[in-house]
Amino acid sequence: IDTDNGGVPDYVEVTLYPNLGKPATDPNDAADDGQNTDGDLLTDYEELVSGSNLNDPCDPNPCDASLSAKVFLGGAYDDVAGLMHDSLRVRSIIPLTQPYGLLSDFNYTGTETVDASVFAVTGPDAIVDWVLVELHDANDPTVVLHQRAALVQRDGDIVDVDGVSPLTFAGAGTGDFYVSVRHRNHLGVMTEAPVTFGVTPLAVDFTQASTPTYQLSGSTGSAYAQQSLLSTTRVLWPGNMANTANTGDRIIYQGAGADVEEAYFKALLDPANTNFLPNWIVLEYHRADANMDGRVIYQGANSDSDVVFFSVSLFPGNGGFLPNYVIFEQIPK
Repeated sequence: IDTDNGGVPDYVEVTLYPNLGKPATDPNDAADDGQNTDGDLLTDYEELVSGSNLNDPCDPNPCDASLSAKVFLGGAYDDVAGLMHDSLRVRSIIPLTQPYGLLSDFNYTGTETVDASVFAVTGPDAIVDWVLVELHDANDPTVVLHQRAALVQRDGDIVDVDGVSPLTFAGAGTGDFYVSVRHRNHLGVMTEAPVTFGVTPLAVDFTQASTPTYQLSGSTGSAYAQQSLLSTTRVLWPGNMANTANTGDRIIYQGAGADVEEAYFKALLDPANTNFLPNWIVLEYHRADANMDGRVIYQGANSDSDVVFFSVSLFPGNGGFLPNYVIFEQIPK
C-alpha cells in the first residue's frame, strides 16, 4: 500500500525506516518520499531496493576523492614573505593547458585546461604554476592509481582548474592512498604513509615539518625529501630541469645528465642568440627556468644554474659539499 502515491510503501515509511534508525516519514505526504540520508543520487528507498547502504554516499556509486593540499616550490618561494612569487603569471606565459603531457618523465596524458580569467587573480591566491598530483596504491606505492594536473597558488594551496576549489579525483572514492605532488622542475614529495580520504576534502600540508614524508630505501634514500628553510617551512627542492633517461627524478649540478646543461643549451641554441653568448637570456615558459622568473639564464645574475648549485651544495646529506652530489626524488617507481 502506498497511500500518498509517492513511490514508497507505507510500511517502509512507518515501520522499516524507524527499524533502521531513520525517522519515519508521513505515508500521507508524497513530498518526503524522496528522503536521501547520505546525500548521494539515490533516495533511501532506492537504496533499500538495490541493497546499498543508506548511510554511505559512496555506495553504490563511487565518490570522487577530494584533496585540499598545500606545497611550496622552492625556486619561487620567498621565506620572508611566506609566499611564492608569481612571475610566470605576471608575464602571462603559464600555458592554459597542463604542461606535463609534453614531459615524458611524468607519463601523463590528462587534458586539463584553464580559463584565462583564472590567471587574472592577484594576491596570495594568484596562480604560480601547474603541478601534478598523484594518488598511489596503499599496498604498493610504486603504482599510481589516479593523477590530476592542478594549479598551485602563491600561498601554496593546490586547487582545481577553476582556481579555487579543492582538487577532485573522479571515481577514486573513499579509502587509503599515498599522496604525491610533483612539479616540472622541482623534486616531488609523497606522504610517508597512506592517508584516508572521506567524503570531505582531505587536508595534506607538505609545507609543514609536522607532515611526515616518504623516504626511499637503499643508497638513493634520504630523510630530506624537501628543503627546510630558516623558518622551518618545507619547500620542494628546485633544479630538476633535465628530462632524459638518466634524470627527471634527481638534481645534478656536475656530471652526466647535469641539469645546468638544460639552461646552457637553451640559451646557447636560441635562434636569436647568433653569437652563442653563454649569458644570453631566453624569455620563455621552460623547464630550465628553475627560479621561475620567466627567464632561462645560464650565466649571469639570477641564473638558473645557481639554483641547481645551491640545491646540491646545501643539501644536508652532502656533508662534503661535493659539486657532483646527486639529490634523488623520494617517490618510489
